[in-house]
Amino acid sequence: MKLVLKLFLKELKNQKKLMAFFCFNICLALSTLLSLESVKSGVETLLYSKAKDLMGADTAIRARRKFETDEIHKFHTFYKNEEIKSSEVIETFSMIFAPKQEMSRLVEVKAVSSNYPLYGQIKLQNGVIDAATPFALKTSEIYISQDLRNLMGLEKGDFCKIGKMNFAVVDVVVDDSSSSWRGLDLAPKLYMNLSDLHATGLITKGSTLSHSLLLQFKPEAQNEEVYKRRQAEFYKEFSDNTINITIPRDASGQVSRVFDYLIDFLSLISLLALMLAVTGISFLLRGFINQKCKEVAVLKSLGFSNYQVRCYFILYILFLTLISFVISYGLSLFFLPLLQNYLMNYVPAIKLTLNFIVLSKILFIVLALNLMANLPFVFQLQNVREIILLREDGNTLSLPRPKLSSWLPLMFFFFLLCIWQANSIKIGLVFASSFLFCLILLWGFFSKLLNLLANLNVRNFFYIFNFAIKRMARNKASSLTSLVALTIGLTLVVLITQLKSSLYEEFSVDNSEKRASLFIFDIQDEQLSFLDKHLTGMGHQMSPGAALIRARLLKINQEDVEAAQADDYETREAEASRRIRNRGINLSYRNELDASEEIIDGEILVPYEEGKMPYPGLSLEEKYAQRMGIKLGDILTFDIQGVELIGEVKNFRKVKWTSFKPNFFILVAPGVLELAPKTFIATLSQISDDKIWQIQNELAKNFPNISSIHVNHLLKKILSLFEQMSIGVTLMSFCCILVSLCVISSIFYYQMAEKKKDFSILKVLGMGHTSLKIYFILEYLLIVTFSSLFCLALGNIMGYIFLNQIFDLAFNIEWSQLFIILIVIYFFNFLISFLGIINILRTKPRNYLLN
Repeated sequence: MKLVLKLFLKELKNQKKLMAFFCFNICLALSTLLSLESVKSGVETLLYSKAKDLMGADTAIRARRKFETDEIHKFHTFYKNEEIKSSEVIETFSMIFAPKQEMSRLVEVKAVSSNYPLYGQIKLQNGVIDAATPFALKTSEIYISQDLRNLMGLEKGDFCKIGKMNFAVVDVVVDDSSSSWRGLDLAPKLYMNLSDLHATGLITKGSTLSHSLLLQFKPEAQNEEVYKRRQAEFYKEFSDNTINITIPRDASGQVSRVFDYLIDFLSLISLLALMLAVTGISFLLRGFINQKCKEVAVLKSLGFSNYQVRCYFILYILFLTLISFVISYGLSLFFLPLLQNYLMNYVPAIKLTLNFIVLSKILFIVLALNLMANLPFVFQLQNVREIILLREDGNTLSLPRPKLSSWLPLMFFFFLLCIWQANSIKIGLVFASSFLFCLILLWGFFSKLLNLLANLNVRNFFYIFNFAIKRMARNKASSLTSLVALTIGLTLVVLITQLKSSLYEEFSVDNSEKRASLFIFDIQDEQLSFLDKHLTGMGHQMSPGAALIRARLLKINQEDVEAAQADDYETREAEASRRIRNRGINLSYRNELDASEEIIDGEILVPYEEGKMPYPGLSLEEKYAQRMGIKLGDILTFDIQGVELIGEVKNFRKVKWTSFKPNFFILVAPGVLELAPKTFIATLSQISDDKIWQIQNELAKNFPNISSIHVNHLLKKILSLFEQMSIGVTLMSFCCILVSLCVISSIFYYQMAEKKKDFSILKVLGMGHTSLKIYFILEYLLIVTFSSLFCLALGNIMGYIFLNQIFDLAFNIEWSQLFIILIVIYFFNFLISFLGIINILRTKPRNYLLN
């Protein structure tokens, strides 16, 4: 091994260019992966450290309904040995009307009892509310958020009407630790006493609300093990799956849910960039190994075994990978402070660091990928025999291509990585399969194309064009690698561009005629006809009211539906399934389907006739059924305020939720729920923004318990949040293109070092500098042209499939953005090729023609 190490160190001095190309290819992709892992780790650490402030308690018991008095007593009894303090919070929506401003808005009302907050703090303009100085609001007093003050022009001392009561604004909330990092809110917030909420008359049967009991424990019970153990015991004690118990670990996860999905997607893109870089490295190392065939034969003739030869090259790969990792780590340290300053605008107090666990994970990934991608070439060296030293072509020996089966470990490892990075078996498999499909498709297509170009009669073309086509076709391995790498990078950008364009089209205000303009909810049964007449008198047609009946799912096929607990590690699908199992549900009924929904499997619901049918029919939204594991024909049992309802699943529906129409996960056949306690939901469509504000003012005056959402105003918030998120996705997509260009540049510069003699011969034969420049640049741009044409086709096909089949959105092509992207790529490639040929033209031909 000493001799192997000695030869290895000597080889490093002689292969400085290969080292540079190796590191150049992998550093960019590796730096992005390190940065993303740092961001993910930083956010998780921050949120976990702030978890108690976010939830305001050691443990929070929540439900999307009002707790009964005896239920709260049972909760206190269950935790009597740990509990020190408690507080109650009810959050609901309401319209607020300001007489002075003659204006109304939808607000989120947060009504709290004494001792709030148990943890964290609420900063006011004139003070701070925390555990030492809890809420001290008097009757008919409220605090308002800064957003509400800015929207309505409210100031301290102004009066406003909420429900049946008038309230005075006594202060403005500057910051609330329990609301930090929540992202998109439906409405600005105000705070009042819990006793005042009951007096407003907002809480009626079926009202939309969330009731929480916050508990603070004794110091000895404030640890993760106690939280988890008591959470498990609580779910066994209370079988109601509409009641959720949240511990600090769950609270941090709930807040970071949207962020987690974004990071998962960005991590997959960075993983794709890393795979593209590894593809380029494999090409370079294959050329390097081919060059070393004669040296390997010499070493074997001197007594080296195949094992020692393999160790020599594996050592080379490991060393270059470690060097690349160190450089990438240094680049990440440089960029992390800049990234941290940017993220501080969205996640205050975040600290980005690279801990040992993150570094070890990334180092393992890049080492494993490089070894699995290049070991097939290394093992082919065992076919080198000493007899080639006696052959005239010993210097030009090329090893046979490894079998496809030798790359199966790489493919399997890549699939595992995708599943791990996506935290989803489904998404990981789809992403990895799509990449593999594109790789096989592109490799096959471009291989056929190059064969066609090699046999193409181009005598009638300009001779330089002839040279460029023939050289590209005859250097098949390098051309294929370059074409595939650049096409995959460009396809990703085209796909992201199409997704963005279609989402903007779907949510744009100009598309408002296809959806509701005003969403009205919490309409009581006796108010429905009066509200309809009132709106008709104003010249507006309200949609038929959709009934909403609060219920909870008790059984599926006579098996109890128990509340699901969070595991230490769970996929995104398991997480979504757990959330949907641990919530109450809203039932409804209708005589015919809305235009925003369609049956995709099963039979249409018919009115239930007792005695003629065993059970009333049920219609389930398809994704809800998938997450719950429900199939056609299953028997579901519901509890509706103490009354059991049994139904049979008759069909699955696809629902277009972006229509903002009154849609539900579960519909019950007509003839069953008409007499059940319920509220109603309705919508108004095709109304201008000015008239919407006028209607909301009228609703706040005449129907104070009814709430409404200005849909276009909400969509503008969604688009703003989407725009912020799309910045990271777009940057990562362009990172993939940069990695692809790095791969192509490395391949071309490496080839140029080998082909300098060919260029020198062309110069001696009379080809001028201008012709040589055109020849080389033309070959380079031909690759970009073929890649661009194919990526447009492939990207749009994949975009159509994703949008129509997965997101159920209209396909929309943004040609202007694609054109700009391709122009930039062409210019960048022209610059690279021009700088490359200048270096060759400076070298005198005689330096390469002398023996």
